[in-house]
Amino acid sequence: VKLPGTLEGHSPYNDDLVKDAATKADNLGCRYFFTWNVNRFVLFDRQKYDVPPLDRRIKDWSLGLQLSKPADVGRPDVLAYVRDKFLPGFLSEFAEIFLERKPDWGMPPDDIFIKSLESHLEWPMLLTRDWLAVESERDRTFSLRLLGWMTDEQQWTVLRGDPTEWRHALDRAAQTLCYVLSNRIIFYEAIRVRQPGLPKLAIPPRIADGDAAYKHFQRRFQQAVEATGDYEPLFHPQEQKDWAGPLIFRSPGALDAWRAVLRSVEGYNLRTVPHDVVGKIFQRLISPEERHKFGQHFTHEDVVDVINAFCIRRPDAVVLDPSCGSGSFLVRAYHRKAWLSEQPSAAPGEGRYHKSHQELLQEIFGCDIALFPAHLATLNLAARQIEKEENYPLIARRNFFDVDRGQPFCQVPGARVGKHREMRDVPVPEFHAIVGNPPYVRQELIPRRDQRAPVSQTKEYLQQLVSDAWPGLELSGRSDLHCYFWPAACRFLRDSGYFGFLTSSSWLDVEYGFPLQAWILCHFKLIAIIESTDEPWFEAARVKTCATLLQRCRDEAKRMDNKVRFV
Repeated sequence: VKLPGTLEGHSPYNDDLVKDAATKADNLGCRYFFTWNVNRFVLFDRQKYDVPPLDRRIKDWSLGLQLSKPADVGRPDVLAYVRDKFLPGFLSEFAEIFLERKPDWGMPPDDIFIKSLESHLEWPMLLTRDWLAVESERDRTFSLRLLGWMTDEQQWTVLRGDPTEWRHALDRAAQTLCYVLSNRIIFYEAIRVRQPGLPKLAIPPRIADGDAAYKHFQRRFQQAVEATGDYEPLFHPQEQKDWAGPLIFRSPGALDAWRAVLRSVEGYNLRTVPHDVVGKIFQRLISPEERHKFGQHFTHEDVVDVINAFCIRRPDAVVLDPSCGSGSFLVRAYHRKAWLSEQPSAAPGEGRYHKSHQELLQEIFGCDIALFPAHLATLNLAARQIEKEENYPLIARRNFFDVDRGQPFCQVPGARVGKHREMRDVPVPEFHAIVGNPPYVRQELIPRRDQRAPVSQTKEYLQQLVSDAWPGLELSGRSDLHCYFWPAACRFLRDSGYFGFLTSSSWLDVEYGFPLQAWILCHFKLIAIIESTDEPWFEAARVKTCATLLQRCRDEAKRMDNKVRFV
């Protein structure tokens, strides 16, 4: 047992700590041993210890206490929780393990890796959060810059004047920044499997300050980009100067914390791990559960699958999510298209059977204005087959309302020239299906032209954009942001193509929704509106939601003859 906040107590997965406990168990002839930093308890089976780390039999219990210093352990509430709740539950479960009534009690390999990484990341996240809190109180200029990064670049709603809300925002900032770097670290290690010339990631002893550490990581990531001719959006997701990235190295102790993270990742030696397990690790890293822990929100998979099933009806369907977030709709679209391509009913003109990973990626487009979701969406799709060389998800990190047929949607690596690949423009195609969950932003928060905001994010620009694209459509100034996504996205939807959005349902029965309803009736068959009063389809939903399913149709008679399903 090691106390939280001490050098040895930052993670129960610390290699030296685990080795010491294993040696003591050996000396006593004891089959089971544990490590515990009070926040997290890890049980090991000594009989399955001298094997590769991911093959060990391990189980992890998180107490959810979030203790940060030794003195926290003595708090009456902590002692009562450990004594009255955790220990009785653990001992009851351990009795079943000891009596061999529960033979399959160990975690799967990807779970072992994720739990270990999560545990090691708690240290740098805590240090970063506390440093941000102190620095934002000490330096007003820094505080304003940090607030701008949160609201402008990450698109978060932040109440700086509310101490509790500000603390939550600092937590989320620390989690986001540490999580992005950890993803890049693991992706680098996965690439080293097929690029053995890449040096291992480590922070050399000569590096003693945060800026030098950040530059060191950037050099290593650039080496990976040059060695593969690929993955620049993953290793360098920030298109301009990365102001926030170096902040995770600024706190005292940050370098030691990241050295511990690197040792943890190195200990798993991804060179010896099968591709399917590496793929599962990445899919777990960006799973809804993990994204939620690190401050990201997601759309529940069941409603995503319903919308995709209505809209993606052929294996060669070209699909767009104009506000893709971390890629929930896109990943499920990938799997649906792969499944459709293997069905006997797939006609020859609808894409050949068994579409490859690369073929699927070329037919799935995503866009998001914020750095972290776009980074996750790229990783989410690339991770479907991590071992593939040509692995270029078509994710644009930009304001969707800037997308235009006359300009490239995004750029991806093209033909290799020497050690480098030339960047290739990807044009905006006509889409067979447009799906998604556009952001819910109330009209009061959409900036006007006379406020400080990029022109293409102002209410006047959005109104003009949809009016130019669809003559006669005049959206009310009271329209929420999602209302502009409908006509803006459908500029690129082909005739007979399908559209499915999950949004607030207020447009159905408030005045600002009437122009949108008229536009739908003039250009689409309204296939169905699906609503549930029992299931919150938005995570932590505070608004009533519905799924709207449309098919673009130029024939007025067919539109008028269509029967609408209200489900």
